Amino acid sequence: GDRIFNWYEIKSKRFVDTSKENKVILFSREITKFKKMEQEIKVRQARFNELTETLPEIRYWKFLQSKKGISAYQKTREMLELVIDNIPQLIHWKDTNLNYLGCNKNFATLTGIKDPINIIGNNDDDLRWIKENLTEIQETERRVMLNNKAEYHSIEFLVLHNSNQIWFEVNRIPLHNLDGEVVGILSTYRDITIRRVAEQKLRESEVKYRGILENIKESYFEGDLKGNFTFFNDALCDLLGYPSNELLGRNYDEFLDEKNKKEIFEDFNQVYETGISKSDVRYSFKKKTGEEAICESSIYLRYNSNGDKVGFSGVVRDITDKFRLEQKIKESEEQYRHLFESSPYAIWLMELDGTILDCNSTMNNLLSAYERKDLIGKKFSEVLSIIKRPEFLIDILKERWAKFVKGDKLEPLEFQITRVDGKKLWLDIQSTLVNVGDKTLLQAIIQDTTEKKKAEQNLKKSQEELRILNRLLEQKVLERTLELRKSEQQYRTTIDSLGDSLHVIDRDLR
Repeated sequence: GDRIFNWYEIKSKRFVDTSKENKVILFSREITKFKKMEQEIKVRQARFNELTETLPEIRYWKFLQSKKGISAYQKTREMLELVIDNIPQLIHWKDTNLNYLGCNKNFATLTGIKDPINIIGNNDDDLRWIKENLTEIQETERRVMLNNKAEYHSIEFLVLHNSNQIWFEVNRIPLHNLDGEVVGILSTYRDITIRRVAEQKLRESEVKYRGILENIKESYFEGDLKGNFTFFNDALCDLLGYPSNELLGRNYDEFLDEKNKKEIFEDFNQVYETGISKSDVRYSFKKKTGEEAICESSIYLRYNSNGDKVGFSGVVRDITDKFRLEQKIKESEEQYRHLFESSPYAIWLMELDGTILDCNSTMNNLLSAYERKDLIGKKFSEVLSIIKRPEFLIDILKERWAKFVKGDKLEPLEFQITRVDGKKLWLDIQSTLVNVGDKTLLQAIIQDTTEKKKAEQNLKKSQEELRILNRLLEQKVLERTLELRKSEQQYRTTIDSLGDSLHVIDRDLR
């Protein structure tokens, strides 16, 4: 049998998808019905053209047409008019002198004409529907007719007579008679202001977005669901040491060791499954130079306009120096903790309201039954209440505390306490203010001076005994001195009494 053919209108539009690939989308619709009408119209027009060559009055052509032909033509015309009058575009057509031959209702309304038929014979000077660019528009229309070549999708900015500023997408198509001669021009104007403004805002946003990304110190990246880089700023190139053309399309795991690959995969997978972003994800990676670096990253899930998951994005910060500093601080803290715990002195850190924040294990030796965990969080006054101490000590400590908080320098304080187990201790306490982070704390260093005190007491006792012995010795020496002086006196008296007798004897012997 005879083959049946259908007519289709196919339109195409090229676009770039999220993977940066050029693609084409095709739209098609069946126009067989319209095509048949068009062919019928051509047949009728050809017959009409023949009649007009022989008839003096074309207005009588209806009498020479069959009712069927007239009906088909009228239906087609009515359908075309209905379509033209109900589409959102502005449509008008002119002759070669740029006089209007017709328009649709939208254009008639814009120009203030009630019925589109009334536009016939008018020109742009009669209508003045735009304030500016009229000369340029007319030159374009003449060029289209002169070159007999349509111009499509011309983007033009027009200021209308009512001062509205509108962006139009304009198509201008030359019109031909049955001999193919250009007899006029058809123009369509589609209002694309909303789209144009949106595009402009999008471009501005992209420029601003790009400017922000290129000027921030942090590295920014976007990637697909497989982990391949699809977009990034210059900071990421600097961080990894690769130019952009070498980095684009590469997978993040190329820069990680096995341990970090596994950890990062788990983090990305968690974000994908839950849709909840993550921050402060820390991992190490290798730069192009082979140098190891530490970074901290956030991870966000990216969606397309349909709400489908298409990839990830995030901000990466190089924290290598910070990490190394943290390691040094950690080591320093460990050393400090070692010194803190091994110190022979009991050390307390307290808030300025007296709350104990920390203390070392030496405190256990001083308080016997109480350990560090029993003291943290308690007030210093509470600790004093669980030990025996002189009653006056509380008032002294309160007075010293008030002076200390005001910034007065305090001398060391020595006092005696009795532990829960009954053992008596002498303690020496020294207080200083220390800055820890952004807080000012009180540091109390307490020394057990019991042995020192005993030694001092023994020394004092020995010194007292020595003073007594010295006094006794002095007394004995004094007594002995007196005895010697007395003996000397007696000796001198004896010598003096024997002096004359010895003189006589000597004389006689001579």
